Amino acid sequence: MRRLTLETVSGLGNLSMRFLSEFERGKETAEIGKVLKALRTLGLEVIIQPRGRATSARSTGKTREKTP
Repeated sequence: MRRLTLETVSGLGNLSMRFLSEFERGKETAEIGKVLKALRTLGLEVIIQPRGRATSARSTGKTREKTP
């Protein structure tokens, strides 16, 4: 796992350090576009699916059941 600073992610994703800091602390009203941009910058993705469906854990190859 890489250790990135807010300054580094800010520069890579063209996002403000203030936004990233608030997002990191769990800001509830963060803009979805900025959140997705931050996640892409970090090499992460969001997967949306109906509740109660099994999801595959890509890194382990195991399947886990989501609880509603």
